[in-house]
Amino acid sequence: PPCSGGGRTTALTVKMMAAGGQRKPGVQAASRGALGVDELRWLQPVRPGDTLRGTSEVLEKKASRSRPEMGIVKTHITLFNQRDEPVLSMKPIAMFRTRPA
Repeated sequence: PPCSGGGRTTALTVKMMAAGGQRKPGVQAASRGALGVDELRWLQPVRPGDTLRGTSEVLEKKASRSRPEMGIVKTHITLFNQRDEPVLSMKPIAMFRTRPA
């Protein structure tokens, strides 16, 4: 079945996050996958023709207990429309390779 409007907005946000990571040297190579998303909220409808931008804030980072070469990072992503109204908020949790000590 087709994806709902909120589902499309979420998929677009993830695509934007991946594209942003590809533009930063080392981020794409360090990424080791996602553990999930907390607190996903669709705050307002996204309409055809809207221009979207996002912000990302690191909320928490910690070393993995079972895999010391990995770190777990929780961020808060907010997506805004052209009127600077928030349309989506989510807290993805991802794994990254840690830097050598």
